[in-house]
Amino acid sequence: METLEKSETFETKINKVLNHLQTHSKITSWEAITKYRCSRLAAVIFVLKDRGHNITTQRVTENKKHFAVYHFHMPSKL
Repeated sequence: METLEKSETFETKINKVLNHLQTHSKITSWEAITKYRCSRLAAVIFVLKDRGHNITTQRVTENKKHFAVYHFHMPSKL
């Protein structure tokens, strides 16, 4: 049985979220759900961080709702 990380659909979602982050520099769970049908954004972010990507989490509260905004930081050029 394949692990979740190795499944093709999960790997596809990881790539879509990474591409989004590289293009837009941030993403929310709602964006991931509506644009990429990715309901487990925190798991995707965990994998991306584990693979060495510099992603920070910002906790946001709006209208008594709490959510995270994930910010992608491009590696600095030396």
